[in-house]
Amino acid sequence: CKLLLIDTSPSDAELADKLLSQAFPNCELTVVSDAVAFAEQLANGGFSAVISEQALGWASGMDVLATFSRRHPLTATILFSETLPPEACRLEHGNRLFACLTKNSAGFLQLADIVASLLRAIREDQDVYGFWRQTLGNMNDPALTVTADGQVEEANNAAAGVLGYQDAAELRGLGLEPLFDLDAGRLPKAGLKKQLQAMAKGAADPLDIQATPLKGASAAARGRLTVWPLPGDAARLAAIYRPQAGKQAPADPDGEYQQLLYAVSHDLQEPLQLVSRYADLLQEDYGAALEKDGRFIVRNLASNARLTQSMLDDLLEYSRLGRLEPVLVEVDLNEIVDDVTALYAHKLQELNGKIKKADLPTVMADRGQMVRLFQNLIGNAIKFHGRKKLVVSVTAAYKDGYWEVMVEDNGIGIDREQYRNVFTMFKRLHTEENIPGNGMGLAFCERIVTAHGGRIWVSAREGEKEGVIIHFSLPADTLVSAGKRHVQKGEVIHE
Repeated sequence: CKLLLIDTSPSDAELADKLLSQAFPNCELTVVSDAVAFAEQLANGGFSAVISEQALGWASGMDVLATFSRRHPLTATILFSETLPPEACRLEHGNRLFACLTKNSAGFLQLADIVASLLRAIREDQDVYGFWRQTLGNMNDPALTVTADGQVEEANNAAAGVLGYQDAAELRGLGLEPLFDLDAGRLPKAGLKKQLQAMAKGAADPLDIQATPLKGASAAARGRLTVWPLPGDAARLAAIYRPQAGKQAPADPDGEYQQLLYAVSHDLQEPLQLVSRYADLLQEDYGAALEKDGRFIVRNLASNARLTQSMLDDLLEYSRLGRLEPVLVEVDLNEIVDDVTALYAHKLQELNGKIKKADLPTVMADRGQMVRLFQNLIGNAIKFHGRKKLVVSVTAAYKDGYWEVMVEDNGIGIDREQYRNVFTMFKRLHTEENIPGNGMGLAFCERIVTAHGGRIWVSAREGEKEGVIIHFSLPADTLVSAGKRHVQKGEVIHE
């Protein structure tokens, strides 16, 4: 633990030094007051957190902290000043490694707690972000990590070479737009920054856009820039650039994306299971000895560890679905719905609900994935039931070479503004306390339907305020599914 305090007021620096030394006796605390001393510490780095006054005389605290963050992305920064600029408050909401605190008597008393909370955030980020940095360095494609504001935090050597820089560290702090000439026709009206910020919050789709490096050997070559949120990190996005030679072809980010999903979800299982085991042990062996607040903290730790474990399990399964081609056989969707109905028989009886189906088609599909698809769709209808007697209807219609299947319910429905977002990973429309789950069900459904050559969407029930209809299409002509593996009658499938 190393802390850097930047303050030109000797009395303020002395008081902060005393309070921090008492709170963190094992920490090494360095105090500087001038530009030369700061530059030396900036070059050395290695600090867990940097605390700065805003009015330094030789620079503003905001600029000093921003410079340190660009050079050392995993260092927490705290603006501790009598006057806090408005931009500091805005930054605090978007950066979990930044905090601002008013320098008064209450602020001095809160300083140690703020530092402690940021140190915890650093440890959490080091798990996810540290793994991504390792993956980034091993990738052959030019790849970068960018903030929601579009600034580069990290880059690999391949990115430095393509973008005309000798060292990847030179890219830190630069924006995507100064590095690439982006296809303006494909940019959202709100601009790149707004798109990235929405993407980081899970409110926008990944960005896939034509781009040209503005300098270096690749400056004349068009390519594609693909940007998507880093799993488990709401503040950062991953970006990959693929130069294209000759005829333009749409980029396919699935390879690296699936690899990253699989690796992150797989490699984080063991440390998370360790956290869960220790949380359970704390509850069992020391729960009675803890005070009320302590028991509450341990219960929340165990509960959040279980929720995160569930999310990782689903993320791992989601990545597996993307890595496996469907094994196509003749599947009677009537049988699938009957099997899924049997799975929910007890719950349907409890709710006095029923599932109705029309004569459904036989399609070429992966039987196991069809069971998973209908299990999620019908399970959602049951989970989000309303006050009325639950009725779920499954129907199908032939349209232009596709079977369109509709799963309609009369439950609590979905806000129309969320129709586009419901298939996003971990997108929850209700709190965990009200309705359990982690928001992966419809993401699974989209992945399954897409792998079969179809699409999935949501619509409202005509003339009804409650309920919703989930539509998905499957090719009716097996030729549409060219490239998928077809199983001939009599062939043995080895699971």
